[in-house]
Parts: sequence; structure tokens; C-alpha cells
Amino acid sequence: MTFKSLTLSFCLAAGMAAAPALLSAATSPGTSVRDKLGDFHAMAVKASTNASDLAGLSRTNENALESQADQWISLRASINEMGRKLFEIESLRGSATPAEREAIDRAAPLLKQMADNAEAAIKFFNDNHATIWRPDYQKYVDSVADESAKLSTTVGQFIRLEDLRAKEKHIEGTIGTEAVD
Repeated sequence: MTFKSLTLSFCLAAGMAAAPALLSAATSPGTSVRDKLGDFHAMAVKASTNASDLAGLSRTNENALESQADQWISLRASINEMGRKLFEIESLRGSATPAEREAIDRAAPLLKQMADNAEAAIKFFNDNHATIWRPDYQKYVDSVADESAKLSTTVGQFIRLEDLRAKEKHIEGTIGTEAVD
């Protein structure tokens, strides 16, 4: 059985050559950093699910190579999409709240680490189809799954924090107007 080699080309913020064109096409007026972080979080949840599914597949006795290859393709696409979205969010940093900036700052290294481990795992997968049962491959797969879960959780926590702060401000405003009446 032969497999096409998977290739990985990450579009993380530092390496995006076509940034201005992407930015003008992707950033619409009135879109908040919070909305973009919400989109990024949804992507991170999807990537986490894909990575978790891949981790399960990698432990099957039959080593379903085609299924694992499909999962890597999907995960690679998710990582690239998150890289583009994070670059877009970073470009809006000036209008971000302190918590949103912290979410960006925490997401970037997690995504980079996830991308690096995915790249190494895909290289291993391409070079070692017959031995993907080895512990070093499992370590890569588990690392990608753990990092994607951390990324999803971290961004989700900051979104919830911002939502709570917005509710708090709304309640404070409501209390202030009631007290004046």
C-alpha cells in the first residue's frame, strides 16, 4: 500500500508573506477582537477534536493508516487556518482589551508548539508507515492532542472572562440608572 506524503505548510503570523492582501480581505469593519477570538476558539475546538480522534486512531491495533492520514490532513488545515486567524487578530491588537491581548499572547506560543509537533509527527508518519506504533510517534500525537486541548481551553477561558466582564459592566450600568431614578 502506498500513501501520498503529507506536507505541512504553516501560515503562522511570523511567516505570512501575503499578509496585507489577506488582512484586507479578512478584516471587515465593525468586527471586534472578541468576535475574532470566538472564531479562533471554534477553530481550536475543532482542531482539538481532530487531534483527539487522531490519538485514538493511532492506538488501534490495525493502525488505520488511511484514516490517520485523513486526520493529519484535516488537522494540518485547521492549524493553518488558526495561524491565519491569529495573524488577523494580532493586527487588531491596538483595539483589544488587556484580557484579549493576553489571550493573543498565550495562544500564539501554544499554536506554534502545536504546529511544530504536528510537523514533526507528519514527517515521522511519512517516513515510517510501517512503524507508527512506536512510542516516539505516539508522543508526537499525544503532544499535538494535549496542545490543542490547552489552546482551546485557554482561549475559551479568556472569552468567558470577557463575557463576564461585559455582564458585570451591564449590571453596574443598570444599577447606576436604577439608583438615579
